[in-house]
Amino acid sequence: MVLDPLDKFAFFGTRTGDIIEVDLNSVIYKRIGPLKRLFSQGVTTLKILPNNDLLVGTGEGLLAKIGFSDFKVKK
Repeated sequence: MVLDPLDKFAFFGTRTGDIIEVDLNSVIYKRIGPLKRLFSQGVTTLKILPNNDLLVGTGEGLLAKIGFSDFKVKK
């Protein structure tokens, strides 16, 4: 789990390879991603980058960058 710098959103990595975003002001589920791709062996590490994108570490040893605005894997 990781919180954004302003404590507005929390991001949770799951064993199934999803990332869940929750709005902390209203305590409501906001979205799930990444779109069109789950990470094999789950999400083990999350880090928010200065531009608000997410850096994701997976159980299979992959690192990926997820765009904050579209929740898609960036290349």
